[in-house]
Amino acid sequence: MLRYFSSAFCVLAIVLSIAGLASADFLTIIDPGVPEGYNTTFVYGHLLLSGTTVNALSTDSPAARGFTKIGGVWTDLGYFSSTYPQCAVRGINSDGYVVGFSKVTSSVYNAFVWDPNTQTKQNIHAWGTPTSKISYAVGINSSETVIGWSQMASSSTYHAYKWTQDGGMVDLGTLGGSSSSYASYAYDINDNGQIVGSSKGYTGATTYERAYLYEDGVMTHLGTLGGTESMAYGINSHGDVVGRARSTDAKFHGFLWTEDDGMIDLGYTGDGYAQAVNDNGLIVGHIRDGANYYAAMYVGTPGEGSWVDLNTLIDPDSGWVLTHAMEVNNDGVILGHGTYGGYTRAFMLIIPEPSTLALLACGLVGLLAYAWRKRK
Repeated sequence: MLRYFSSAFCVLAIVLSIAGLASADFLTIIDPGVPEGYNTTFVYGHLLLSGTTVNALSTDSPAARGFTKIGGVWTDLGYFSSTYPQCAVRGINSDGYVVGFSKVTSSVYNAFVWDPNTQTKQNIHAWGTPTSKISYAVGINSSETVIGWSQMASSSTYHAYKWTQDGGMVDLGTLGGSSSSYASYAYDINDNGQIVGSSKGYTGATTYERAYLYEDGVMTHLGTLGGTESMAYGINSHGDVVGRARSTDAKFHGFLWTEDDGMIDLGYTGDGYAQAVNDNGLIVGHIRDGANYYAAMYVGTPGEGSWVDLNTLIDPDSGWVLTHAMEVNNDGVILGHGTYGGYTRAFMLIIPEPSTLALLACGLVGLLAYAWRKRK
């Protein structure tokens, strides 16, 4: 039976493999490009489907806009109000439906879903009056179920929701019930309809956000790492969840949660954020030292491995500083953003074959073993 690699072997192999990288073996950075007339690109949410094609992204200079690719060309998704022409994208599904949010007044955003067939946006109205209530859409699965959060009709409190064309906006509630006293947020959804996010209202910790898994109408508390807070940011098709949680040291640590093992501390001596996990168990996110963020991936057996700063695996003369790893697809391509040439820019990171073998030897096999073992 395939076993986990030991933590000591993983750390040693990481050091040896990084030290042995030749310039030709640095991880390859791919720039998905910049829409004409713009100089920044960034990504939040799930915008990379397969391979190395980014199908949607946002810009904020010289204007805040959302784009998707049509026929290989970046196409502006437009906006709801010509007075406030701002838009951002946060998710895309396998059929090219894009979700995000756009300004409707000086202080109100409304969620939308963009239809690739008609090339039009549909306003996902917040509960109550759309021009007075804020809503955000941040994810969509293959069934065109949209998730996000919206202010309630009776208050300014946000509740997580799921939305479909036929069923409209459904309140997911909170860990404290349906009360408008507590807020909840939905961050990711898989193709099985499982939703993850964070919510206030958990008994004994009502003022703190706690990670949850929502399935079949039930919101389940995922726990913490001994501290007060937790947030779940990503879920793969097997129901494995990643996010961040405060530990007993009061710092945020990345975590992996599985049905079999519960919440596993992925650690970090500063602050750690696990943002996404693919179906092979590869986890990416970012780590923080002081005010500085660095894109990272987790290497080794969950709970025994360590975070590797992706900047240590790229050519130091590339001009890039990778700050946030937001997504990893099942092809092992990492999507995130960093800085290049003085601007925020989206990036993709690919592991070339020699480095792939080295990294597999130092722990990714352990992650695959974890994924394989839980299916036995």
